[in-house]
Amino acid sequence: MQNIEVLDSLALSQVRSEIATPSFSQCVQELVTNSIDANASDIVCEFDAKNLYCKVDDNGHGFSDENLSRAGSRYCTSKCYSLADVNSNLRYYGYRGEALASVAKLCKELEIVTRRENSEVQYVKKMVAHEESIMSWTNSKNNTSPKTSVSFRGLFHDLPVRRMRINPLLEAEDVVANIKRIAIVHPNVIFSVVDTSLYSLQFSVPRHKDCLQRFQHIFEDIEAARFAKKIALPPECSGKFNLDGCMSTQGHVNKSVQFVFVNGRPVLKTKIHSEINSLLESSDISKGLVSSTDGNGSQNPIGSKSNRHVFKRTFAVFFLNILCDHDEYDICFEPGKTLVKFRDWQGLWLCISNAMMAFLKENGLITSCNQDKRSVTPESSPVRHDSILSKVNCILL
Repeated sequence: MQNIEVLDSLALSQVRSEIATPSFSQCVQELVTNSIDANASDIVCEFDAKNLYCKVDDNGHGFSDENLSRAGSRYCTSKCYSLADVNSNLRYYGYRGEALASVAKLCKELEIVTRRENSEVQYVKKMVAHEESIMSWTNSKNNTSPKTSVSFRGLFHDLPVRRMRINPLLEAEDVVANIKRIAIVHPNVIFSVVDTSLYSLQFSVPRHKDCLQRFQHIFEDIEAARFAKKIALPPECSGKFNLDGCMSTQGHVNKSVQFVFVNGRPVLKTKIHSEINSLLESSDISKGLVSSTDGNGSQNPIGSKSNRHVFKRTFAVFFLNILCDHDEYDICFEPGKTLVKFRDWQGLWLCISNAMMAFLKENGLITSCNQDKRSVTPESSPVRHDSILSKVNCILL
């Protein structure tokens, strides 16, 4: 066994940067969420998953010359200033401030172009080959509106095995899916996503008045999304948790349109998702007409006398944003900042289950018999839910 040695600064930087941004789609997402943290209301993302290039333009507050000199440097951030901030001040997406420094270490070239509001000066910073940093500025008298552009090219340029294992098609799909999830809970922000390798606008949404309108616009091609209605939290469940979201009165053929957020952070494939599906299993949402067949299983035209309706389970279409104080949950220091646990799982599930049941009852989607079996009230003893919640691990993305 070789001796255990302390890593030098370069090795430490490389190891940590690879962990903080493990994929191309993660790097793109970090730049987009940085724009949201900068209070941008218009974000344009251009990417090329084949050549591992990305540029994000926004109209956020931008960088001052002093802040720009530190941007992209390790352990420099405006998101938090102490361990106490990390534990209780998680209102930013990139609360650790690791993203830009990580991308700079992993790419061949990182460029930041920024102009603050009412300023005639545009600053440019380039970081090339890990070490070289060039800063210059030019006058921009024709336009004084705020604008910031962050771009990188040649991601993983010195990691040939990593580059070889990248699937551009899957990465492009992940980029679009990630930004769609973020867009749901930011209806006041305009998003445009362009795949420059295809010269194609992949995704674009205007500003909306609320999350319901934004959700219906994003998934306008899915029929069930058109029937989405807001979910209200019953008065008896008001307390440390609040819910914002919507659910469709019709089901979908799969679970691809189910979204859960925690204070605006998307969470994927959690026990919360599975328990919501279990809760809704006996409702009318889960019973949908899929096709019409004859006795031999062959498809027949609609209206044919030999048609036999075949019903197959469908799944709920919803988004749910769990709102609570930041000290009610804990996020681990993990690459995607995605592992989260709540202090009061029982209280959380009580809110979710009662809100879901109230929605089903209001829209006539569940019988009284099933309602008695599934409903949960503050006075009841939800033994089944207690055992479930003790095992819940949310994976935030």
